[in-house]
Amino acid sequence: MTTNYLQIKDNISTNINPNRLERLESIFESLTESYDFIGGIYIVGLSNNICLSNSSLRTNPSGRTDKKRHNFLFSNVKMKKLRNEFANKAIKYEPNMKGVQNNDYLIFRYEGRDEGTLQCRKVLDKYGVRSRFFYRYHDEENPEFTVCFLLMSNKHPDMLTSFCNSVRAELLEELECFHNLVFSSRKVAELNPLTGMGLINNKGHEVIKLIAEGHSRASIAKILFITERGVDYHITKLKIFFDAKNNAELIAKSFKYRIIS
Repeated sequence: MTTNYLQIKDNISTNINPNRLERLESIFESLTESYDFIGGIYIVGLSNNICLSNSSLRTNPSGRTDKKRHNFLFSNVKMKKLRNEFANKAIKYEPNMKGVQNNDYLIFRYEGRDEGTLQCRKVLDKYGVRSRFFYRYHDEENPEFTVCFLLMSNKHPDMLTSFCNSVRAELLEELECFHNLVFSSRKVAELNPLTGMGLINNKGHEVIKLIAEGHSRASIAKILFITERGVDYHITKLKIFFDAKNNAELIAKSFKYRIIS
């Protein structure tokens, strides 16, 4: 059952190509199916120690979360539909949220007869989901990000618990390998929550890359078909976002948060 990580890595070119996301999606879908899950969602967000304030990225010493967290969600189309529908109709009733706060490994159960749990079931039943597996991965090399997996199952929660316990080490290793594979592909802007969720738009991302490559304002304007004043606008906006005093610090922070590599 274990997937050969090196074999998976060989299937993904290290060069940017338009099919990268689709190929990663296919690998993730194959991984979940190999463990008899209906599908899964891979979630990357900013750590609670990172907060957004006045359009700048800064450390939050209190550890308190912002009212709005910016997450990057990665899954196949069906799971995205489930996630969106669940978020709109049922997430406020989610009976497992307290457990998520205290556990990195959890089986989501929906056996209550209260109105909120029934509302969750109404959405999940539509997609054939009876229980869900949750895993939070702590990436020590990238502590500025949070990483979570939510895998969907048609098994009774007791059966899913028993199954996951029997393959736990193997399953977690494969999920961690997939995460490492995604982060090794970080040249693709969509794989970073700062760009993937629009906190930094495509034009701003291109400006950062060109500055890092040593292009002048005039050169950047010509390449991106914008005015030099437009280039200045993006640079100023990015400096505010990253709280950078100059271009050198802007580039350094862009590398730190994996906007460029």
